[in-house]
Amino acid sequence: MRREGDKNKVLNKIKPTPLLLPLNVFSTIWGRCGGPRAPACGGHRCGPLLEEVCQRPRKPGFAGAEALARGNPRSEVPPPRAVRCRKTIFNIMHIHYLQHEPTEDPGSILTWAVERNHTVTGSMIFDGDSLPSLNSFDMLVMMGGYMSVYEEDEHPWLVTEKEFIRQAIQANKAVLGVCLGAQLIASALGAEVRKNRFKEIGWFPVTLTPEGEKSPLFTDWPATFEAFHWHGDTFDLPEGALRLAESEACANQAFSYGKSVAALQFHVETTSDSVMRLVSDCGADLAEGEPWVQSPDAILANKDPLPELPRLLYPMLDRLSDISTIR
Repeated sequence: MRREGDKNKVLNKIKPTPLLLPLNVFSTIWGRCGGPRAPACGGHRCGPLLEEVCQRPRKPGFAGAEALARGNPRSEVPPPRAVRCRKTIFNIMHIHYLQHEPTEDPGSILTWAVERNHTVTGSMIFDGDSLPSLNSFDMLVMMGGYMSVYEEDEHPWLVTEKEFIRQAIQANKAVLGVCLGAQLIASALGAEVRKNRFKEIGWFPVTLTPEGEKSPLFTDWPATFEAFHWHGDTFDLPEGALRLAESEACANQAFSYGKSVAALQFHVETTSDSVMRLVSDCGADLAEGEPWVQSPDAILANKDPLPELPRLLYPMLDRLSDISTIR
């Protein structure tokens, strides 16, 4: 469960139309790292060295970051190769995200993808976009939303999406879920999703469990960090999953399943713009008297965690994408 308002924004049926590609982003080997147009390493953190380099051909029509900036997102570019960053090789992946409402976009996940020269497409579920074919992407990302995963009568497309997530996991895709997306993964794997004891909205600490401290996804993360929250539901752990994080208001804040599936109840992809949109569009959720619900002023005033979030998010995404390509 996310929010009570704006439920008319999401269509209850996925249109049987071809996959729409509203966002196509990528740079070739001459992009941000190691090419003649950019200084080495571009200042971002490098991921682990990959032993193999993907040489997958790409269809024409994927845009370079430069073309996208010029307002020409369908420019044809050569097929991608490996991107070298000093001694690091980033395997270029194709990432597809599922967005369930206009307010909750991938945020800093898109910035990471551009910096790593990955290709990106998305399905706007709230606008009736169809789901992609399983062989069209390497990583699947599910974002948040106001609906609950058990509201299948009101949102029949939830049944289709959960089955699609299950198929992506069985196909050994890298899969990341954030907030509602994490609950969708849990439900797709057979775990119960239900109302949490508390709503948790605002900036609150998250603590890694002993399993989380040992997880390769969270290497170099602090034991406790401040993250953004906006949820009223929680998930049980799927059978075989590892519980990775907790907070005072919510015992299950993250889990991993196998080597390439990660579910985060909290938000580390949040940007200042996304915080402002949520407070502006969903202020009715911020009821006074709730112990784990901050006021709009308190949420907007706390800007200190924002610069730290990419320092958590980017290495985790590097490891998730690297593990998925070398497992």
